[in-house]
Amino acid sequence: ALFILGFTMSIVARLQLGRNWTDLEDAKVLERHALVTHGIYRYVRHPIYGGDLMLLIGLELALNSWLVFLAVIPLVVVIKSVRREEAQLAQAFNGYSTYVRQSKRFIPFVV
Repeated sequence: ALFILGFTMSIVARLQLGRNWTDLEDAKVLERHALVTHGIYRYVRHPIYGGDLMLLIGLELALNSWLVFLAVIPLVVVIKSVRREEAQLAQAFNGYSTYVRQSKRFIPFVV
């Protein structure tokens, strides 16, 4: 169930992001970008990352694998990326600090 929830969350978030999507390597705010705060983004700022982490943990739990503990490694990378992205978003969008206070970082109603 965690795998399916994570997969669904990532796909829905990607679709809702629309033209505001950028690759992880190119993560920068462009002039055409807008701050997305509707749909799942109303509740969570980084639902693709959160969904991917839930997917990974759900898969490892379903396989009853000790590798679930290795999910900490991508989590560290994701947290570094998120900090960089959030600094860029705060500079690009005046309302970003309000959005941060009103939403969770990765998982709706949790973290």
